[in-house]
Amino acid sequence: MTRTSTIPPASIPDAPDASAALLAAWPRDRPLAMLASHGESPFARFSFAATPVSERQLRGPESIDALRRELAGPASGPDPAAERLPTGRGHFVMLGYDLFRHLEPTAVAPTPPLDDRRWPDAILLRCEGGLLHHAGSTEVRGDPTLVPDLVPRTLPDPIVDGLRPDPTDVDYRRDVARVIEHVHAGDCFQANLAQRFGSRV
Repeated sequence: MTRTSTIPPASIPDAPDASAALLAAWPRDRPLAMLASHGESPFARFSFAATPVSERQLRGPESIDALRRELAGPASGPDPAAERLPTGRGHFVMLGYDLFRHLEPTAVAPTPPLDDRRWPDAILLRCEGGLLHHAGSTEVRGDPTLVPDLVPRTLPDPIVDGLRPDPTDVDYRRDVARVIEHVHAGDCFQANLAQRFGSRV
């Protein structure tokens, strides 16, 4: 089902577009999965927001096969391939960075980074109805009973601590220099080094 909807204005200073207004107006007691496109240029993507009806977390070596089976299942509603915009029914999918160690296990370092967050390798959020914002208009897609009423509210300015790098800048630069040496020596042609930045909001 498709019907038009209106996003009420939100009290956000310098709100860049309707995505920010939609985020501010979303009820506090409703979970939110959102793909946000910033800017109203002709090249901006759509924004889609929904409350998931189910959640599945994947962990371990079987994550890849489980992900393939889940996403290969029959989709409800119109054929997504026939329409570029979301139909309102489908998945939000989060792929963890460490998921790819299951695709290429030989590339895992002998001493991998400490997993201190215990995040899953992938998260699948099933949605059956939501709000689509595209080309200056907003409409309900999928099951309208799953789309909440939006009420404008003011979002306070977030308080963000300073960013903390892991590894430190000194250690990261040392590792980069070592990789460059290995490349020059012909020991490898590609390496992926990551530096995590964390903060509290």
